[in-house]
Amino acid sequence: MKFKSIQNNIDFQKRSLKKYNKTITLFYLNSVCDGNKITELLITPFYEFESFVLYKNYLKTLNDWEIVSEESVMIEKILNGNIIINLDEINYSITISEFSASSVGVSTEENVLQGPKDGLNEKIDVSLNLIRNRYRKSTLKVENYIVGNLSKTKVLVLYDENLIDSNVYKHLIEKVKGINIDVLQSCGQLQKLLMNNKWSLFPLFLTTERPDRVVFNLSTGKIILLVEGTPWALIGPATFSDFFKSMDDTVELTVVSKFFISIRYIALMITVFLPAIYVAVISYSPEVLQVQFALLVAGSRMSEEIGKQMKICYLSFFDEQN
Repeated sequence: MKFKSIQNNIDFQKRSLKKYNKTITLFYLNSVCDGNKITELLITPFYEFESFVLYKNYLKTLNDWEIVSEESVMIEKILNGNIIINLDEINYSITISEFSASSVGVSTEENVLQGPKDGLNEKIDVSLNLIRNRYRKSTLKVENYIVGNLSKTKVLVLYDENLIDSNVYKHLIEKVKGINIDVLQSCGQLQKLLMNNKWSLFPLFLTTERPDRVVFNLSTGKIILLVEGTPWALIGPATFSDFFKSMDDTVELTVVSKFFISIRYIALMITVFLPAIYVAVISYSPEVLQVQFALLVAGSRMSEEIGKQMKICYLSFFDEQN
């Protein structure tokens, strides 16, 4: 058994235990399995039982045990939090799954009316556990990189190898490997380091604290970056429409979700164009207004000491501060 489709993941584990010139091999994902249970239920009894026959009988007393033979079935079991034990050419599947509910916080910045309320965690292993429990495919790859000459911060790159653009992936990995910085502490800092033009107004990545948004974007071929010590993830490459999507859109009725998306685009248009339209009409084309309204506007401007353009700039600035 080689498990080629998952063996290159950093959380894939292969452990061999030897006793009386016999060896058993354990295969599992440490991000979705409970390490304490593995030691308590499988490793310790292996050395305590006097014979392999007794150990085999013991395995059959554990919950949800079964014998599997096909590698594809074993991979599916591993992704679901099971451990495969190879003993005398027989493969036993034992459920040792772990869901890190005690370490999971609530999403505070991206609130939704429906859907999950949990959020990613500062502990990168917990975040990986949340994602693995929602995206159980053997094509999900996890790669580990160390960034920071002093901080040695762990950065995980997640992607579905069947869905991503290979050119985008290669370019991103080259950028990650080429980072030269002493201390890396946040996703925002990593995003700036990955951008070609640090003065660009358009972000290349979408930041999120929601594991369901991470999983949704994995299914669309995006690449996810998790940074140790922060409960945020980077999703890239981001497109303009990604910033107008909410996770409520996937659970609401189609008519309702389309209406909300339309409202967001309309709000953007109003924010961008309404101040300019106001200045253009009042200053240069007042004839398009009714006479009474034009006189009212002109009267209100009698005591103003600043121009309309500066007034709009002040209002926009203070509105952004609030």
